[in-house]
Amino acid sequence: MISANYVKHLLHYPVVITLLFSFVSSNALSLDDIDSNKILTKVDSYRVPFDEGQIYARLIEFKNDKISSQSKLLVSFNKNNDSLIQFLNTSKKGQKVLLTNKKILLFLPRSRRIIRLTPLQRIMGQASYGDIVRSNWADNYYIKSIKNTSISEQKLELVANKNLEYDRINVWVKRKDKIPIKADLFLKSGKLFKSIKFEFAQEVNGNKNINKITFFENRKINDKTILFFDKFIQKKINDSVFRER
Repeated sequence: MISANYVKHLLHYPVVITLLFSFVSSNALSLDDIDSNKILTKVDSYRVPFDEGQIYARLIEFKNDKISSQSKLLVSFNKNNDSLIQFLNTSKKGQKVLLTNKKILLFLPRSRRIIRLTPLQRIMGQASYGDIVRSNWADNYYIKSIKNTSISEQKLELVANKNLEYDRINVWVKRKDKIPIKADLFLKSGKLFKSIKFEFAQEVNGNKNINKITFFENRKINDKTILFFDKFIQKKINDSVFRER
């Protein structure tokens, strides 16, 4: 509660008092005039700058702040939300994972065997297969609530509009341009499954983009998995890339 003496003191600073009460009065926002898809499309644009192309990435797992494993990936994706993950080094070199709206399949080199995976299965450490490629929140979630958590930040509560591994996501964004800061991912049971943090360090097509995502579980900050985006390539990907062999 704001005391009378504190308000009296702030009255000497009109700019401060205006900002304070504008923030308090607008803490919980009405969704009546908010375009949920437009907001989430903007948030998505910082995570993947185009809807078809390739990303060269690295996954590094840390245990007790020491590197325990790492891998290089090439992720190809198209406008239909199909994705192919190719492992470029380590013991998994040659393995491919195909992700479509209906299934996730693992292909092993020199084998005809195909293994069906789930989105929550781990690709490494705290990162799951679904975390790497299912980055389109605008198509898969709607905004249930928006709250201003500070003068510069907002919290968006997202709810899945279909059967997905994460039933609910709380994501914090910059109020002005909707740049994502961090997110909490929840299962259907309501359990907080993991938290992620976004960091920016590069521009693609003149826009600021994420180049680093850190995954945590149970708030264990010394055990984490970091996904680095090293290179973005916007290009047409042949449909044959996403066919089951």
